[in-house]
Amino acid sequence: MSPDDLNLKGAPLPEHTLLGRKGEEYAARLMRKKGYKLLEQNFRLGKMEVDLIVGNRSEIVVVEVKTRAYSYADHIAPEDYVDEDKKRRMLAVGNAYMKMKDLTKNLRCDIIGLIMNPETFEVTECHHLIDAVKPRPHTVNQFTHTGKGFGAHIRKKKRL
Repeated sequence: MSPDDLNLKGAPLPEHTLLGRKGEEYAARLMRKKGYKLLEQNFRLGKMEVDLIVGNRSEIVVVEVKTRAYSYADHIAPEDYVDEDKKRRMLAVGNAYMKMKDLTKNLRCDIIGLIMNPETFEVTECHHLIDAVKPRPHTVNQFTHTGKGFGAHIRKKKRL
């Protein structure tokens, strides 16, 4: 057991925490093999957190890593645990990071789902969902007013 596998008090980490950490390490190595540089790990912005931020010459990639033991009982793929709220937070953190660092590269959000043997930490399945999170279309100037009397001709704008 390495010092990274211990908590601040020197006790072993819970299995799920250790499994998650090993999954993030694997995902960081995977992204480096694909030509990306690790910029941030466990990047926090207020209450929001993303597992990895990597980049190359043309883009910044925010990565959420979901790792499950090989014997997961619910038969749901690890990447399916990333809900819409988490996807929105990934985009928000990515946009804020780009603004903080004054970057003008493309932003992409990926999800990496891993199935790992909890005893050996061998990855038995890896699902890398590239560009898995798309920004939702938003409404600009939700309401317009034609100026012909109070509330007379208020129209809702269409989604972009």
